[in-house]
Amino acid sequence: MYVKLKLVTVLLALIGAFFILGCMTPEPGITEAESKEIAREFVENSPTYQFDGFDLEYNQTVVLRCPYCWMFVFEFKSRHAGYGNRTGQVLAQVITPHTAVVTVINGTITSAVLDDRWDMLTQTYLTESKLSIEAAMVIAQNGECVQEETLTGNYVHNEDTRTWWIDLDLYTEREGCNPACVV
Repeated sequence: MYVKLKLVTVLLALIGAFFILGCMTPEPGITEAESKEIAREFVENSPTYQFDGFDLEYNQTVVLRCPYCWMFVFEFKSRHAGYGNRTGQVLAQVITPHTAVVTVINGTITSAVLDDRWDMLTQTYLTESKLSIEAAMVIAQNGECVQEETLTGNYVHNEDTRTWWIDLDLYTEREGCNPACVV
């Protein structure tokens, strides 16, 4: 009887430790190589590259200040001037060099800009005016960010990626996690 009680106690302790450690151990994130491949495939499948792009080359990786966050720079050429799918447009036949800057955060593309002027996600020209923090907070408040976290009043604007990083308070604490909502 004493042996069975001891065995059950040890078993329960092991199960408890498994659940506690399992909840506290952060999930492994996506690797830099996997993120780079996601960025490369995005550029290859973008309307500008699909229309008449060629010679796609990887240029650089910039490590960002968050876990599993990278910015990748690719270069390619297209046979005509312009951006996006230009079917039906009158085009200048000139080899045009392009530089694509793609930000990947934990496997998700959060920003993709071509030649500092074309938003590859929305397929529109970038405007000179930047998104205000007030507008970014409204977008964040209505997005997925607030499902598991609460927005704080702390934020940073990244001029390179033209994104707002709004700090979050987690409902459930996760070790090694410094969460932010990126808009």
